[in-house]
Amino acid sequence: MKISNKSFNRRRDAEAIGLAVKALKKEARTWFKKKGSDSDAGADDVSAKASAWYYVTYHPSYWGRYNEGMDRVHFLSFAWIVYDKLIQTKKDKSSLRRALHMSSLERQFNYGLSLS
Repeated sequence: MKISNKSFNRRRDAEAIGLAVKALKKEARTWFKKKGSDSDAGADDVSAKASAWYYVTYHPSYWGRYNEGMDRVHFLSFAWIVYDKLIQTKKDKSSLRRALHMSSLERQFNYGLSLS
């Protein structure tokens, strides 16, 4: 068996992979930041876009949709590139749910007091 003349260097290869991932992340972030013709990049738009990226990447109803009728592997996309937006959206929604739940408890408590 003939061994390839190509030499591998773990450190050099790791650096090259790191640079490639960094460039890919930068390019994907550019796709994310790209505005539509009538789009205003407000916080709601950013949240909606990040959520849409996540949804079409990981939701079971979309899983493998581009492969229908084909014998191809399903690859995951770049939703993780905008993880910071997804985390902020999750925090905002959790805060809103807690606030709504507390206001509901407050109304129930006030209603209970008014019955006495």
